[in-house]
Amino acid sequence: GMLDYYTFFGYAAAVIALFVFWKFKQIDYLDFGVRRERISYGYFLALIAAVLIIGTTRGLPGSVNLGSPETMLHFVLIFLLIGLPREMFWRGFVQTYLCRQFGPLLSLIFTVLLVTAARLAIIIITEPWMINYPYTYVEAAVLVPGTALVLGFLYQRTENTIAGAFLHSIIIFLPGYIFY
Repeated sequence: GMLDYYTFFGYAAAVIALFVFWKFKQIDYLDFGVRRERISYGYFLALIAAVLIIGTTRGLPGSVNLGSPETMLHFVLIFLLIGLPREMFWRGFVQTYLCRQFGPLLSLIFTVLLVTAARLAIIIITEPWMINYPYTYVEAAVLVPGTALVLGFLYQRTENTIAGAFLHSIIIFLPGYIFY
């Protein structure tokens, strides 16, 4: 929803702050997971993962309506304002930093736990009434960690946050255009 677009400012501020810290030598190595030599990796895997995630959680669609220019603009906005900043922060910076400290498996687990904790904090701060709904617990216990695990695994396999941002954006975008 609209709240997702507002979280862009938080993630953009985090990315800018990290860049400033790096520029003033407060961070030794800044990595957002966007490398020229890896930029072509992971898109097919992202598409397969999107189909599996959406098919598993929502079922098989009756139809999909992607026909208008506004639809594509909506996807591009989701990619630029939601998927890319989140993936640059969580996978490109956090998971990469944790991987250097603890190795690939623990970094993946810790990142999943941090993403889940952050999502719960956002719900508690911005939508405290959602705590009363059982769906919130399903989201916090299954959907968020499961999606973070898939996105983290995709990043570990490809070292490309753009492929992860593509998958992240498809997961947010497609359910609004699939009809059952």
